[in-house]
Amino acid sequence: MDDFPRRVLLLLGEPKQSEIWIRRSRTIAGIGQDLGVCVWSAPQRGANSDNVWAPELHLIDGKWFIYFAADDGDNDNHRMWALEIGRERSLREVPAAEGRWKQAGGRLTGR
Repeated sequence: MDDFPRRVLLLLGEPKQSEIWIRRSRTIAGIGQDLGVCVWSAPQRGANSDNVWAPELHLIDGKWFIYFAADDGDNDNHRMWALEIGRERSLREVPAAEGRWKQAGGRLTGR
């Protein structure tokens, strides 16, 4: 994880609760200065098309994953979802992977 923890990598779900963005900064105060990269947009309809929030970035077994919560507009259907980048990349390359994140299986229900 080449430049971690000297840098801060912050994930934001924005705007309209339908996109996941990666923004990077050396400080929390500077995060708003980075234009960021949209790495995923929710589909117009479907089980993860609304209320996208709480994205988290994780490196697991050499692959980067983003875990997030979403639903179809009905909070009773709110579940965890995962995106994966597909191959190991350095932390520096992760934001540049725009459009290459794919859904990693179905929704995660904990059952």
